[in-house]
Amino acid sequence: MIDAAAIPAPSTAQRVADAVQQVAGVEGLHGGLFGEVATYLPGERISGVRIGETEGEVHLVVDLSRNVRTIAEDARAAAEKVAGVPVTVTVQDIITEAEKAEAAEKAARAEAEAAEKAAKAEADKAAKAAAAAKAAEPGIVESAPDPKPAAG
Repeated sequence: MIDAAAIPAPSTAQRVADAVQQVAGVEGLHGGLFGEVATYLPGERISGVRIGETEGEVHLVVDLSRNVRTIAEDARAAAEKVAGVPVTVTVQDIITEAEKAEAAEKAARAEAEAAEKAAKAEADKAAKAAAAAKAAEPGIVESAPDPKPAAG
């Protein structure tokens, strides 16, 4: 059994990221042009969120079919509630309905390809197991027929 006290609590940056991504119209976080907007933790990088002791910033990708200012304000309120410091929100990128549909289609294709690959691997594994079991059966020897008929 895992001791609950041994599980580290999520960082403030991770809690901010989680809260902001729950805001309607937020499609994701954006790390900036060169990935400069991030929080670095041991073994972890939270892209799109930088929280300091006195202020923070969050960079977003938002759905263009919604009011961008409303999304940014709602994200700022959610981030400040969690972080406890003023947070600047930057809309770094937008996504359209067509791009969302294209991304969903691409993800569905990738998932189908992965499932097909897994099924093929499973079938290959079963075929190898069947061949190994047949080879391991005692007293069964497969041989080709003698090409020369017996002289008689």
